Amino acid sequence: MKSSTKRLPAIRITIVLVALGLLIASIRVVVGAPAPRPTIRAAAAPPSEEVLVPEGEFLMGCASDIWHKCDLDTQPIHGVYLDAFYIDKTEVTVSQYWDCVNAGACPPPDTAHAQAMAPAATTIDNHPITYVTWEHADAYCRWQGKRVPTEAEWEKAAHGPGWKTYPWGNEAPTCDRLNFDQCIGGITPVGSYPQGASPYGALDMAGNVREWVNDWYLKPYYARSPYYNPQGPPEEDTVGEHSLRGGSWKDDFGGVTTWIRLDEAETHYIYKAGIRCVRSAAGGLPTPTPTVEPTPFAEQSIDGEGAALWLAKPQHLTLVQMPTGSFTATTVVTLTYTEAPVAAPLSSVGAILRIETLSDGNAFTGTLTQPAEIALVFPMHTHAISGTLDLYRLDHGTWITEGITTTQWGANYVNALVRYPGIYGLLGETNSVYLPMTIR
Repeated sequence: MKSSTKRLPAIRITIVLVALGLLIASIRVVVGAPAPRPTIRAAAAPPSEEVLVPEGEFLMGCASDIWHKCDLDTQPIHGVYLDAFYIDKTEVTVSQYWDCVNAGACPPPDTAHAQAMAPAATTIDNHPITYVTWEHADAYCRWQGKRVPTEAEWEKAAHGPGWKTYPWGNEAPTCDRLNFDQCIGGITPVGSYPQGASPYGALDMAGNVREWVNDWYLKPYYARSPYYNPQGPPEEDTVGEHSLRGGSWKDDFGGVTTWIRLDEAETHYIYKAGIRCVRSAAGGLPTPTPTVEPTPFAEQSIDGEGAALWLAKPQHLTLVQMPTGSFTATTVVTLTYTEAPVAAPLSSVGAILRIETLSDGNAFTGTLTQPAEIALVFPMHTHAISGTLDLYRLDHGTWITEGITTTQWGANYVNALVRYPGIYGLLGETNSVYLPMTIR
């Protein structure tokens, strides 16, 4: 909730030592003067360093069959198209923010709780600025000729066009990737965790401090969020609170995911809140003409840069990522659900996913130049015999595992790299789960 803070006149005391040994104290009252700026030390990143997030689609939100702790306000998972933009590589530092304060363009941080919670938070120059409200963030970004990012811009910058639990991927967070869960016990300098970089090179998108975004917070907003450049709900539909993203040094693994959302009421103390700014990129491709029901992810024209494809149902996601170099010529890739036979002793439950690949009207054949990454999700509780569940490829009527490298197993998902076209299925003996795919 918004609250106003009454600022008292600052009292400055200057003590002068006189040659005769007398101490003369002069006291003067300066009304409205900003608090003195901390001593400048080396910053971890240049103040103006940014990374480019290109225009295009990405997948926003969370699917509960992939992540069992999806909050209701992060559902349903849905596709979003954004125009290109630049985002700050790191969070705004103490020294950067105090430049704005001393220029008269920003209010000083609200440090009423600083001594009790984090006394050094606003005095170490290469640390992210904290004790700031959304109004502080808005003032600073405007002073820089930028703006506070939308929730959609922030999330795409955090995990890229595909779907990732954390900026670096789906691997569990560790203390060498981010500052979280009391790894350090406090805030760290910006840019301290290059191993936790997002696909676009943005740092500290998870942990350290939470970051303000421009959207007003509305819990069910994702159910009606527009596809093109969503700006958040109108203020009159909300209780007047902005959202925050990214988690902090005190949050655990569930609080630093790329989709986690918080409103101001959940922040409690702004000692965990920081700033990151964006600006629109000039010269990008124009926003496509909106369609009534856009389905951009079920069909993609993929060139050498690669792309992500998926089919999203309520509470469910099936994902295929074609990395850079998968195709030497532009190839149309289409995802559909279909059917395929499964014979004993293997059994199947679920949908069959067909991935069709056409180049110049001809079906793509042969080995992929770079392996495609497949993410398959299955029910948490299956009746497959322990140790028999695996990813298979259908080859001339026989299910085989040749050409498949499993990279990660979860309680209800599997990630794998595949090199050959064909039909893929997650199969097991005795009532297993079956989510096969065709790549042809």
